[in-house]
Amino acid sequence: EDFSSRRFACICLANMGNNTTTQSQIVVHGGLPSLVSLCLVDDNETQDCALMCLSNLAANESNHAPLMKQGAFKAFVQMSGAKHDGSMTSMFAIANLAANSEILSQIGRGGGIRPLIALAKSENLHAQCLAISSLRRLAFIRENRDRLVAEGIIDTLTNACNTAEQEIQQEVASCFCNLSLSPN
Repeated sequence: EDFSSRRFACICLANMGNNTTTQSQIVVHGGLPSLVSLCLVDDNETQDCALMCLSNLAANESNHAPLMKQGAFKAFVQMSGAKHDGSMTSMFAIANLAANSEILSQIGRGGGIRPLIALAKSENLHAQCLAISSLRRLAFIRENRDRLVAEGIIDTLTNACNTAEQEIQQEVASCFCNLSLSPN
């Protein structure tokens, strides 16, 4: 197989995915199924390039429904456990999807909590804040609360309290507040 051509195509699409005008063109012209399938090929570099493009598309809320429908979220969850760059890219993409209140239940049911908890443990403060913010939104949905607790959010938030970063402290407090909205 010619993975170098596939990688190059994915890099080009990832670059196009940084622009909202061309993002919609990738989606409208049917690019999602191919990109999702490239996330699952037996070549880490190709996976990383395809995930980079899909992650860029996930930054735009208008792409969330098509990404969910075409299986990108499932690919993000699967690749979040990878042992290469695609893992972090997938976690960021899940966090981007969690900005959409309409799909928070799907994210919780579909395995998106564990990758976000892993991202919340990152040494990178931006990644940590993004993840905890996403977890806060997930915790607002009643059906996600038990899943969050089962996946270890209490320990993750408790450890995150030790940061000097005020924004992270605020997100932690808000997440605890949302978790307390119903007994667990």
